[in-house]
Amino acid sequence: MINKIIEIISERTDIPVTAISAETNLLELDIDSLDIINIVMDVEYSFNVKFYDDEIIELRTPTDIEQTIIKRYSENK
Repeated sequence: MINKIIEIISERTDIPVTAISAETNLLELDIDSLDIINIVMDVEYSFNVKFYDDEIIELRTPTDIEQTIIKRYSENK
């Protein structure tokens, strides 16, 4: 899952996959809020989940995105 999230981030930002790890701080990569919204929309589509606005504000790393997806999947069991 984390590899797909990193691919999405890379595709949306033109940052090489090799420059992004699970713990990379997205803000340190100069990813702005519009990019983050677009990344979240792509993740929502790819993983068939919905992020809440208050969750989006807290996203800092690909792992944060992954944990939100896992949380959403566990809520829908």
